[in-house]
Amino acid sequence: MCGLRSNRVRTSHVRAGIAVASACAWIAAAPSTAPPNPFTLDAATPSPSPIALPEIGRVRSTGIACVAMRDLVIPSFAAARRNDTEYADATQRLKRYISASDDDSNKQAPAYLEGLLSKLDMNVSALRTSLLVINRALGDPRISADAVRGNPQLSDLRAQLQRIYAVQADRTNALGEFVMREQAAMNRAEFSAGSTAFSGRGTRTPATESIPAAAPTRQPIGMPVRSGIEFGDIASIADWTGSYVRQVRQTENGAAKVFFPIAQSCR
Repeated sequence: MCGLRSNRVRTSHVRAGIAVASACAWIAAAPSTAPPNPFTLDAATPSPSPIALPEIGRVRSTGIACVAMRDLVIPSFAAARRNDTEYADATQRLKRYISASDDDSNKQAPAYLEGLLSKLDMNVSALRTSLLVINRALGDPRISADAVRGNPQLSDLRAQLQRIYAVQADRTNALGEFVMREQAAMNRAEFSAGSTAFSGRGTRTPATESIPAAAPTRQPIGMPVRSGIEFGDIASIADWTGSYVRQVRQTENGAAKVFFPIAQSCR
């Protein structure tokens, strides 16, 4: 009996060994895949959809440029990416506003338009909040104009952050101005309608009296051109917002190419 048990144990050990060897051979034969590079840059596209930009990885070195990368550049780049997503949301809401404002039925009940403008104003506030992160980073003494003098890496970091801030601020200010102008125009229209209704009680407008047409207004510089026709206005808004998206994307992709080797040297 003891001999039989011993043979059974040996046989089970041999089978287990064969199974382990087969598994190891299969694992060794399986092709190994390298982890994806998080800094692979996407080609610029005219689409106003959220931008998938490379992430700036963690850094461990305590060098001056590496500390600036960790404490200032990485948070600023993350803030810029949040703004890209926020602006994409604002772009879709802006198209809905343009479509609704060109619909004559909404002009008699402007509450819906006011609600859309209010939400667009919230988008602008969120964009400005993220911009403060980049602005504070640029104001940090560690990458001030005097601090970066003589240090090429620090100088590159500051220069790229300045470019990112400039295009982000330009885009945010343009959207903010559009919202402000639309709100002002809506307030004037409501005030004018209220004044006309109040002054017109008990009076009649002679049939022969012609109502003067509104004086033509010039389109403010930097604002989208609108004709009052929904299809054309939406196309104009798409071109307007798309130009800012392309400009921001190009700037941020260029900055990522500068940030990446510096971040790599800090690992």
